[in-house]
Amino acid sequence: MPNPVKIFDHFLRKFFKRNLNSTHQDWLGRTKPFSNQFGLDRGAAIDRRFMEKFLAAHQDDISGHVLEIGDDQYTYQFGRDLKQTTILAGAARSSRSFCYPNGDLTNHQDLEELGRQNCVIATNVLNFIFDIESAVKGLAYLVEPSRGCVLATLAGLCQVSRSDYERWGDYWRFTDMSVRRVFDTYFEQVEVTAYGNAPLAAAFIMGLSQEEVPESLFEHCDSDYQILISVRASKPKFTES
Repeated sequence: MPNPVKIFDHFLRKFFKRNLNSTHQDWLGRTKPFSNQFGLDRGAAIDRRFMEKFLAAHQDDISGHVLEIGDDQYTYQFGRDLKQTTILAGAARSSRSFCYPNGDLTNHQDLEELGRQNCVIATNVLNFIFDIESAVKGLAYLVEPSRGCVLATLAGLCQVSRSDYERWGDYWRFTDMSVRRVFDTYFEQVEVTAYGNAPLAAAFIMGLSQEEVPESLFEHCDSDYQILISVRASKPKFTES
């Protein structure tokens, strides 16, 4: 069970960081962002609002055999009627999940033993894989052909993820156009949505958190300032290894 004292201390530290490091300063006078951790050390990251909005809208897809890349956070947050849960290239938070810590989307032979999935969740994964074409094809290989789908998000306007950059690489930033083009190659049905606007993009790059921007900003999207791109893809075209 989570320790209530540690949870309280965690949120208290973020609260003081937000309020002691005031955002009511001239941004152009700063040489550094308020945070280089996407605002996660100050509160909730701005892009997570859009990510969770997308997944909540597709809760019905997250059922049956579900594979998530990295961990199983969103599988259990949004999933229902789960029969089998699998984690690829990461660690499981739940003892109910099967874990394949060294799996690789670009190595299709590695994916054979995983079998076809009703849903594959890949949130902000593809930015860190150089061979993007093989990775999307790998997603197609994992999906059950008749009724399975991929729910993926990709980063648009944001800072470099320094920890990922130094471990395995941070290669790409996307637009809705590039996402649609690469997914259209491997899936028959592709739905792409872009989220963001100019003030939110500026706040996100400066490392501010959700708690530090007006709530009303999250209701407006401007396709010229894409913080996050989501894609729901189904009916794979290429499923061979």
